[in-house]
Amino acid sequence: MTVQMLSGGMPGFDSIDLAAVQDGNAPAFLKAFLAPMTFDLDADGGILRMRDWPQMQQVLRSAPDEMSALLEPDASKRPAARKIFETIMSGFAALGAEQAPTMMLKGWPSVLGHAGTELEAGADYDVESELPPGVMPVTIPVTSRLSVSRSADGALLQLRQTSTPNKVAMRAALSDYFMKLGASLDETGKANLRKAAEKMQQMEMSDDLDIDFDASTGLVEHARIRRTVSLAGEKSNGETIVIERVKAH
Repeated sequence: MTVQMLSGGMPGFDSIDLAAVQDGNAPAFLKAFLAPMTFDLDADGGILRMRDWPQMQQVLRSAPDEMSALLEPDASKRPAARKIFETIMSGFAALGAEQAPTMMLKGWPSVLGHAGTELEAGADYDVESELPPGVMPVTIPVTSRLSVSRSADGALLQLRQTSTPNKVAMRAALSDYFMKLGASLDETGKANLRKAAEKMQQMEMSDDLDIDFDASTGLVEHARIRRTVSLAGEKSNGETIVIERVKAH
C-alpha cells in the first residue's frame, strides 16, 4: 500500500497544497515526510512494516542540522538545539520498520487489519497489548476493552474499543525519556526538564476507537480515533482523527 499526502490544513487557515511544498524550497527532511510512503500489509489488511524505512532512518539522523537552523534563529544557541533534536531523532531512527507505521501514518494503523478478527456481537473483550511508538519512541503496555455490534439496518459492523495505559509503566517510560533528552542540557535546562517530567508523572490518558465497517465488503466507512490526555488540576486535552471513505460519484 502506498500513501501520499495531498493537502493539509488547520481550522481557520486555508488548505495547503503539500505537492507544492514537496516541489518547493522546503527543507529536505520535511520533503521526505511528505513523499509517498509504501507499507507492506498482511493477509487481513493490517500494516506489517514500512518498506522504505532504511531511507527514512537516514533522513531522521541527518535532520537535526536543518531543524536547528530552521527553528533556532540565534546561531549561538544552535549547537545546544541540535543536540536536543539529535537525541529526539536518534530515538525514532532506532525503531524498526515494523514500528515505523504508527509514527509515520497517523490513524490508519488502528483501523486496518481487523478482517481476521472474530468476536461475538454484544460481548465485551479485554485485551492486553502495547501502545506503539508515536509522539515518543517508546512502547507502553495498555489494557483494551472492545466490542462489536451491527447497525439497526444491518449495513454496518461497528467496532468500539477503549484503551488505557499501565500507569506505572507509562510514567517510568516518560521519566526515562525526559532524562535522556536532558543529557546534553546545562543545569538550568536540566532543572526545567525535571519539573516538566514531574508534571508528566501526573498524566492520565485514554484512547477511544470507533470504526464502522461495510458489512458486505469489510471496507472502513467511517472511523473516529480520539486520545484524551489530562494532568491533575488542569483541563483535559486531546486529539481526534476522523477517517471517512471517499465514495465515487
